[in-house]
Amino acid sequence: MVMSVHSSKEFLEIKESSNNHNNPSKFSQKYNLDEIIYTIILNGKESNGKYSLIQITFPYEKEKEVPLHKHSLEDVIIYVIEGSFIIRYGNENIKSIPGMVLKLEKNIEHSYKKIGPDKGKLLVLFTPAGFENYFRDLNSSSPEIKGDLNILGKNDDRIRLHLLEKTYGWTFSM
Repeated sequence: MVMSVHSSKEFLEIKESSNNHNNPSKFSQKYNLDEIIYTIILNGKESNGKYSLIQITFPYEKEKEVPLHKHSLEDVIIYVIEGSFIIRYGNENIKSIPGMVLKLEKNIEHSYKKIGPDKGKLLVLFTPAGFENYFRDLNSSSPEIKGDLNILGKNDDRIRLHLLEKTYGWTFSM
């Protein structure tokens, strides 16, 4: 599975929204990576670095997947809000349904694939916090690096990928 990150507004966008513009902690950031929307609900600053909370929304009709990867710095707790998923965790393939909660421990490969035509939505807790900043750093790259980044493709930017992996303690699996 190849995960692509595109710099065009069609594929990568950041939105900040708030009912109270005087309180910056109420802002949520949204990132669209290959039609999967990552919304940072709670960042590490708001939890003193203990955890961060991200909602991941998968589109209708299409089966989309976050490719196989592992985190070396944080454990992940996933709550399935809606849709059906196949969650690969180590050597297991877990078919999830809404309401299911899974704990994925660090250093174990995992992926999540939305199956079927319905919209999919996951709530993901990272502990400790920090990984939520990956999306900001990905977006803040210089234009010549940003372009199309095929993380597992032959046109990927291996230096940038290595720096992101080292910074955030994760790796994509081949």
